[in-house]
Amino acid sequence: MNKDPTDMIWQIVPKLNHEMSRIRGNLLSASEGKDLRTLIVSSALPKEGKTTTAVALAYGLVTQANTRVVLVDGNDKSPALARVFQIPETPGLVGVLTGTASLETAVCETHVPGLKVLPFGDVNHRGDLFSQTGFKELITRLRDTCDYVILDSSSLMTSSGATLATADFQGVILVIRCESTKRVVVHESLDLLRRIHGNVLGVVLNRRVFHIPRFVFRWL
Repeated sequence: MNKDPTDMIWQIVPKLNHEMSRIRGNLLSASEGKDLRTLIVSSALPKEGKTTTAVALAYGLVTQANTRVVLVDGNDKSPALARVFQIPETPGLVGVLTGTASLETAVCETHVPGLKVLPFGDVNHRGDLFSQTGFKELITRLRDTCDYVILDSSSLMTSSGATLATADFQGVILVIRCESTKRVVVHESLDLLRRIHGNVLGVVLNRRVFHIPRFVFRWL
């Protein structure tokens, strides 16, 4: 029986403290003097580690930087945050944007103090969510309730949702799976983000393989 990948996230997240602390430091430095509080975590292709990175970043901001974070599931292809945090999938983002639920009832508390999650909602919804005026207003409302809003999005090359959502966020973090995603695909993703005026804050290299011992690598 294959193990659900979402079950493994909480085994991985505590081990990413060092890497996430560097990202948090870069984020705080980049936001100095700027209103940089809404972030979208995306990737070129599926299964590159977007959700793990988004959860780890949110977890680190809450536990290490003492901030309040709302993590939003914007992956219209394969939403996972409801399973990760073991919260109800609905009404979620879909419920709020279709008018069947209020934002207050859709946002869920989690086992991590200071971290709330807005799950995606009905996975069978086929309408366009991210080009609506209501989506931008929703992000603005969430921003007024916390320090950071982080969107776990779909991948750039397989869904228009990620590109549409990018316009409403102040910063983009791109996750790349090392030695898997082709260089040309990475460049295409970055070119796409530039065309839509995405503010790329940095790139996370996921599953990096060390061909020499890690402790030696750090001294080179």
